[in-house]
Amino acid sequence: MIPYVNILGNEYSIFWYQKEIPSCDDEWGQCQKDERIISIRIHRDPVFTLDTLLHEIMHAIWYEYQMNEDGEAEEAVVGKLSSGMVKVLAANPELVKFIKRSLHG
Repeated sequence: MIPYVNILGNEYSIFWYQKEIPSCDDEWGQCQKDERIISIRIHRDPVFTLDTLLHEIMHAIWYEYQMNEDGEAEEAVVGKLSSGMVKVLAANPELVKFIKRSLHG
């Protein structure tokens, strides 16, 4: 498991949990934006775990780009998130390896 991810120039620590995430009732992931911490509860299906990780990374990208939930048009949101994801993947070769391992066993 990777210990951190670089999201648009900011390091987010990643904490992996086998059971419930502390202080989170029945959640699979959480992004604490101000602390730059991503918590992921490990699922027995690695693709589900990867999906959760990418979901939390999207929350972090949203925060780092300071996107306004009420004022952003869908295309602007999709454009920013996809551009952000490309930058995150380019800055994190270990994340790319983790994604490959998760998808291909």
